[in-house]
Amino acid sequence: MKQKGFTLVELLAVIVILGAIATVASVSVFSIIEAQKEELLKEQISNLKDSAQSYYVQSKRYFTVCTSNDPATMMNDASLSCGIVVSIGDLVHQGYFENKNQICNETKKVLIYRASQTDTRVYVPDDACGQ
Repeated sequence: MKQKGFTLVELLAVIVILGAIATVASVSVFSIIEAQKEELLKEQISNLKDSAQSYYVQSKRYFTVCTSNDPATMMNDASLSCGIVVSIGDLVHQGYFENKNQICNETKKVLIYRASQTDTRVYVPDDACGQ
């Protein structure tokens, strides 16, 4: 009488093959997730810069052109006359910026400054979002 079914070797071979497929699939999924996180971070920083520009325009403030080309140094200048430093939290609470998924640290600050007569820029420190 012949028994029906699979041998232990056949079952192990199937399990190994399924494990290999699962490993390849999970690596692909994780890389897609990381790429999406990076894309969301870039989008949030872009939105943050746009929000800061809107804040500057609606504040109706006029600044002189900055003589420094180092925004990181300008952020610590207490007598800054060519821009304004505003916290991300202020932009959120005043309705200029929606901090999706709390990607940006609302205690961090951004700098809105005039680089030239026609160029207003926004500097976002590296540690402000995505940490």
